Amino acid sequence: MQLGIRMLDNVSGVNAYDSVPSLTMMEGDTPTIYLQLVDVSRNRASAGFAPAGLRYMPDVGATLQVTLDSIDDARKVVRLATQPFASDPSIWAIQLTSADLLRGTVSIKTVLTEGLKVSSALNQGGLGVQSLDGMTRY
Repeated sequence: MQLGIRMLDNVSGVNAYDSVPSLTMMEGDTPTIYLQLVDVSRNRASAGFAPAGLRYMPDVGATLQVTLDSIDDARKVVRLATQPFASDPSIWAIQLTSADLLRGTVSIKTVLTEGLKVSSALNQGGLGVQSLDGMTRY
């Protein structure tokens, strides 16, 4: 299994969402960011799958740490994600607050812990945060 992250947008239920390569927001917004864990070694794009990857259902009791990483270390956000849908443990969510100092192109790192098994994934540029003056920059 090779862990990957699929970004979800317009989430209104376990089967009602859009898969997107990245999300955008304005500085100071307080969105809930939804992620879906996928096994990127399965259902590859080269075989015609879109989106690529097969959803990954972690073990009961698993935890997911999410790091929103900016080029500026002072703007790093680390959160434990929650599973908003009991019927689909592949979907996880984190809530941003207005105090989170994100700006620019943000990479999303995850660490999934399932007992003794630890898996990591990275989505470079998974979140774009525009400053209040409308410019995307660091």
